Amino acid sequence: MQNKLSFNNIFMSFYDLEKETKVLEDLTFNVKEGEICVLLGPSGCGKSTILNLVSNIIKPTKGIIMKPASIGYMFQKDNLLDWLNVLDNVLIGLKINKTLTKEKVDYAKELLTKYGLKDFIYSFPNTLSGGMRQRVALIRAIILNPEMILLDEPFSALDSQTRIKVSSDIYEIIKELNMTTILVTHDVIEAIMLADKIIILSNRPATLIKEIDIEINDLKPEKRRNHQLFNTYFDIVWNDIND
Repeated sequence: MQNKLSFNNIFMSFYDLEKETKVLEDLTFNVKEGEICVLLGPSGCGKSTILNLVSNIIKPTKGIIMKPASIGYMFQKDNLLDWLNVLDNVLIGLKINKTLTKEKVDYAKELLTKYGLKDFIYSFPNTLSGGMRQRVALIRAIILNPEMILLDEPFSALDSQTRIKVSSDIYEIIKELNMTTILVTHDVIEAIMLADKIIILSNRPATLIKEIDIEINDLKPEKRRNHQLFNTYFDIVWNDIND
C-alpha cells in the first residue's frame, strides 16, 4: 500500500512576544492508504497540533508534509445543528460547497439507512442517543468523499459501555469504505482495539518514540480484547507512554 500521509522531519513552534514554545521536534511518520493510525502520547504533547497540520489549519515551522487534497474532520463534539434534521445535518457540507445533487441526497439516505439511522432521517438531533449523533457526524464527514478522515477523541464524551459500541460501529464504517484515518485518543485499550498502527509520541516537544503495528487488525475491535496478544500490546504501549 502506498503512503497517504508523510510527515518528514517536522518541527512546529508557536511564538509570542516573550518566548518560543516548541511543540513538535523532528517528527517523521507515514500513514498508508486505508490504514487506521492512532496517535498516543501525554496530554498536551501536540496530537491536536498534528491534526491541524494535516488539515492545513497551520503550517509547519520546518519540514515537509505530503498529504491528500481532501480531509474530513470529526471532532470531540458532534457539532450537529439542533434546528436541522439528521439528513440536512449530513448534507450541510455539500450545500456550503455548492455540490449538492439528487445523487448525493440519495447516497446520504443510503448511508443513514445502512448504518442504523433509517428511522431517524427526518428526526432532529435532540431525539438521538450519543452514539447515533456520532454516526451522523461521521456520515456528514464521509459524504464529502474525503481521502482521509481525522478523528479527534470522538468517543470521549460517551459513557464506557456506549463508547465501546460506538467505536466499533465507527470502525466498521471506516473499514468498509477503506478510509485512511488518523485517530487521537488518550485510551490505550481503545487504541489497540481500533488501530492498524499506533504512533507513540513523547512529551512536548513531541517526537516519535515508537511505531507499533497491530498484528490482530484482521479482528473486529470487540474480538481483539480476547486475543492472547492484547495484553502484550497493552504492556508495550503503556510502558512506552509512561517511561
